[in-house]
Amino acid sequence: MTQDFNLAEIILETADRYPQRTAFRLPDGELSYAQFKQMLYSHAQRMRELGVDRDARVCIAVASPASQACIALACSLLGCSFVSGTKSALGNKTIGVTHTVRAGGDAAGAGKVSSIDRSWLPRQTIGAMDFPGFASPESICFIAQSSG
Repeated sequence: MTQDFNLAEIILETADRYPQRTAFRLPDGELSYAQFKQMLYSHAQRMRELGVDRDARVCIAVASPASQACIALACSLLGCSFVSGTKSALGNKTIGVTHTVRAGGDAAGAGKVSSIDRSWLPRQTIGAMDFPGFASPESICFIAQSSG
């Protein structure tokens, strides 16, 4: 994938250039760009295995901002759109949620529902991966929003 309009690819390039720089400061420590790249690859690969592709619309129903960012960027690698996991988004059939990534079994979901847990984290270093990205610059990172 070579898409200078894809935010995830820009993040991956930054990770290659500055692997030791801090990407996120979290309550339990810091995450380097190299570590974030591995998380991003791991999440995108898991989502691809779950059937997420360019035609998918993923509902992100997790509270952790770092996980939200990682899933949203994984959507960019896979070339699909996403929506925040609000009740109104889940209840609105016109949004067309095909997959929900949630934290724990209690969160609501639509479409194919998957629970994110520690198994989504990389267990070993993942080499370079190829993802389709967006079909074109016009299909870039659509974020669906609903007020109900």
